[in-house]
Amino acid sequence: LVENIDTASGALLPLFDTDSNILYLCGKGDGIIRPYEFEDKAPYLHKLNDGFRSTVPAKGLCLVPKRGCNVMECETARILKVTNNDGIHPLSWVVPRKSDAFQDDIFPDCVSGVPAHGAEEWTGGSCKDPKRMSLDPKVNGGVGVGFGGGAGGNGGGAGAGA
Repeated sequence: LVENIDTASGALLPLFDTDSNILYLCGKGDGIIRPYEFEDKAPYLHKLNDGFRSTVPAKGLCLVPKRGCNVMECETARILKVTNNDGIHPLSWVVPRKSDAFQDDIFPDCVSGVPAHGAEEWTGGSCKDPKRMSLDPKVNGGVGVGFGGGAGGNGGGAGAGA
């Protein structure tokens, strides 16, 4: 399957969310972010929506770790977009839900940021899976979840529907 994504000449900056299998295709010098869902059978990629569109080109982009998202507002991804003149823009992807309860179907356990082993183990050839944590504030007491103070986060900036 071949799909023409863009005709821009800038460098492609793919960002992959391993928890939800979402690939965000971004480009340096581009203002558009295109989300695709990945699955391990043909046709492999499914375009989710039109993504985020802006006339301000990106100089660089990064995906914030899942534990930095506002899970109680169903923010499934936050991308930080660096621009030439306007600074850093947080872009949020939110799944609309009517309930204000934690949504465990869209927030599986994620990488915790706690080392799985020490430096000596690693240099000795140790290979361990990353330690994982629940994003549910009731399970972890809000520790390590969200920027700006606890489980609530700051909600990001510009909204982009998912």
